Amino acid sequence: MVFSSAVEGRWPSGRRIFGRPGWIGAVNQLLAMLDRPAWVLDHWAETPLPGGDTAVALRWSIAGLHARPGVYGPATGRHLLVLGISHFTVRNAEVIEDTTVFDDLAILRQIAGGMSQ
Repeated sequence: MVFSSAVEGRWPSGRRIFGRPGWIGAVNQLLAMLDRPAWVLDHWAETPLPGGDTAVALRWSIAGLHARPGVYGPATGRHLLVLGISHFTVRNAEVIEDTTVFDDLAILRQIAGGMSQ
């Protein structure tokens, strides 16, 4: 999937993304803190929209060891699992809009040590 140079995105915690470099930066913020991140695409669905665009929905997960400091704080060595959903609007074979949702609070709770502490 190709992202438009003018892609606009909305991510958790009110993050707004503009352009391909902004989208790459947001993804890297999530992946950079993890050692050997494993990304899994759990489900893909698409449907045509009026005007010729296509709506694409992805359900995905990323797992890895919290080995480096990043947007969620210093490295803890804990295993993290991020469950996410992304909705894209595709026009002329390029993603022009991205709305991605995952639970920031669940990530912070995993980093803090789960519910047992």
